[in-house]
Amino acid sequence: MKIFKFILISLIFLSFNLETKEYDAKFGLITKLMKFVNFSTPPESNRIDTFGDAVFKDQIELKIKEGEKINGSIISGTVLKEVSEIKNSMIVFVPKKHSSELKEIIKYVSDKNIIVICEQKSGAQMGAIFNILIENNKLVFEVNKTEANKKGISINSRILQLAKKVF
Repeated sequence: MKIFKFILISLIFLSFNLETKEYDAKFGLITKLMKFVNFSTPPESNRIDTFGDAVFKDQIELKIKEGEKINGSIISGTVLKEVSEIKNSMIVFVPKKHSSELKEIIKYVSDKNIIVICEQKSGAQMGAIFNILIENNKLVFEVNKTEANKKGISINSRILQLAKKVF
């Protein structure tokens, strides 16, 4: 129950002042969500890669300095410019600006142990495992549990309860 309250409070806190700190909030939500995700086959790295733009560059550098870990390994990340560069990611974040590549990215990682996170209205329905949206100045997220299950990725039931939609 304490974990559930922590996530709920974190979502409320992260939703505050999104206009100036949108990607800080989204990165914070992603790192918190990953603490409640289990891989049947552990990923090769804890890389949170971004497709197209360095929207998380500052956040990743700060987490590296702080030594923040997910599943026992320090977070790292890079910017990917081509779909074929997706190799050792744990997560690939697709910013709204690059939504046109989302379908290709989802197809490319369909047989890989990689979580795709996006911020596109129909992203979870398209196959992204998490879709982070802003509604009424608050972060909300959708989960594609079916796609996660296909990849051997389990998501804690409390996270599913907090999701706006689960597919």
